[in-house]
Amino acid sequence: MATKKNTDDAFNFDDFRKQYEEKVKAVAEDAETNAHYSVDEAKEAVEKMKNSRKENMRLEVDFPRYFEFVDGMTSAATKDTEAWVKRIHEIKESGCDISRLTTAAIGICAEGGEFMEIVKKINFQGKPFSEDNREHLIIELGDIMWYVAQACMALNVGMDDVIWKNTMKLARRYPSGGFDVDKSENRQAGDR
Repeated sequence: MATKKNTDDAFNFDDFRKQYEEKVKAVAEDAETNAHYSVDEAKEAVEKMKNSRKENMRLEVDFPRYFEFVDGMTSAATKDTEAWVKRIHEIKESGCDISRLTTAAIGICAEGGEFMEIVKKINFQGKPFSEDNREHLIIELGDIMWYVAQACMALNVGMDDVIWKNTMKLARRYPSGGFDVDKSENRQAGDR
């Protein structure tokens, strides 16, 4: 899938993967004993990685092999329409309104992207925060809410129940009643 541009030896993906897995295991073991790193330690580690990459290897991707890899990691329902249709029927038989749920999922993401595009342009591209752009954001937010309503119907739940469950989840996560970085980053088991 990838080759190493180095005169010393040819790149071996399996060796690279083994080395990567060993590094991940070492980091995980170290993280269990040293849960907190200083900012300077983190910066130093990032610099070491950057320099190591610059000095040791430049990867070139063999796209046909990568596509084979991606294809091998892809479900039958994703690759084959008949398998997908069969899966849709299985989901429907389990009691899920999969058509409405899929519409909601796609729509929330699509409309959220449109909302984000406006905010991105306001933040980074000089678009003014004007009454017209505020109104445009409200319109896109309404589109998002339309798809949220679709999701609620698909899941047979009211928006008030969704908001209540979210409120209870956040109240458990932040018992002091305010945001806490530590509790946000270090969640309890079962906190989704």
